[in-house]
Amino acid sequence: MKYCIKCGNQLDDMAVICPHCGVPQEAMQPKEANPGDVLWFILALLSPLIGLILFAVWKTSKPKRAKLMITAALISFVLVVIMSVIQGTV
Repeated sequence: MKYCIKCGNQLDDMAVICPHCGVPQEAMQPKEANPGDVLWFILALLSPLIGLILFAVWKTSKPKRAKLMITAALISFVLVVIMSVIQGTV
C-alpha cells in the first residue's frame, strides 16, 4: 500500500502521479517519526478527547498526523474501557 507524498491519500502501488492532487510520486526513503508527532501521540493517548479534537483540526491539512491522532484516541478509549471492566470485577 502506498500513500501520496503530498496529500496522504492512498494510491495504487504502481501510481506515478497522485490522482487526487496531481503531484508526481518519487521514490522516497521513509521518514523517521517527527519528535513533535510522538509528543502529540502521547498527548492523544492521555486524553481521547484531545485526540479527537486534533483529528478534526488536522484531517484536511495534515492527513497522516490526523490518522495518528485518531488511532491514539481509539487506543486510549479501548484501554479506559478495559481498565473499567477490570476494576468493576475486582
